[in-house]
Amino acid sequence: PGSVWASARPVVQNAGSELLPDGSSRDRGTLMTGGRPYADWDGKQYEVPVDVFSLCGAGVLLRRGPLLEIGGLDEKIFMYYEDTDLAYRLRRRGWGIRFEPDSIIRHHHAALANEWSPFFLEQVTRNRLYVLLKHRSYPMFVRAVMYEVKNTSRLVFGLTRGFLLARDRVRPTLSQLIPRLRALVWVLWTIPSLLVARNQENKTAVLQDIDLAEWVVDP
Repeated sequence: PGSVWASARPVVQNAGSELLPDGSSRDRGTLMTGGRPYADWDGKQYEVPVDVFSLCGAGVLLRRGPLLEIGGLDEKIFMYYEDTDLAYRLRRRGWGIRFEPDSIIRHHHAALANEWSPFFLEQVTRNRLYVLLKHRSYPMFVRAVMYEVKNTSRLVFGLTRGFLLARDRVRPTLSQLIPRLRALVWVLWTIPSLLVARNQENKTAVLQDIDLAEWVVDP
C-alpha cells in the first residue's frame, strides 16, 4: 500500500500483430510515445475475439495442414519476423489468423536477444527487409533499404565525429553501426535466392497492397 504496486494492473504486449504503412509489423497492444514502446492497459478492446493480420510466434496454435501446406517456417529467418513471414504465406493461401483473448501467456519480450542490443538490431533489420522483398512491392522494399542506408550513413558520420571530438561516443555508435551494416550485406547477398522464393510465392497468389489495406494502422 502506498507504493506503485498498489495501482498496478495487467498490461498487454501482444494481441496479434498489425501492419504499418512502411510494411513493417507491430505488436497489437504495444503503443509508442516519444519514440519509446510501452504495453497498453489490458482493457475491453482485448477481450473480444477478432481477426488480426499476423500471429505472434511466442504464443500461437496452428493447424497442421496449413503449416505443412506452406512448408513450415522459413529457415533463413532465425529470429524475429518469422511469424510475419508465416502470416503472409498463410494469407496468400486463403487462411485467416484470429486473436483469442481467453488464451493468456506470460511472455518476457526480447528475453533472448535483449531489446535493441546489437544482435536484436541486426536480426530485426535484416529480417524486416527480407520479408518486404519476399512479399511486398519493389518500391516499398527500395524505400526501406534507402531508409536503412540513410541511418547507416548518419552513424558513419557520427562515428567519424566521435573519433575526432568525442571518443566516449565511439563504442555506442559502433554497437549501432555494425549490426546495420551486417544486416544490409546479408540482405544483398540473399537477394538472388530470395527472388526465387518471391517468384514461387507469387505463383500461389500475387499479394497486392490493396488486399492488405484493411490491416494497416497508423504508426
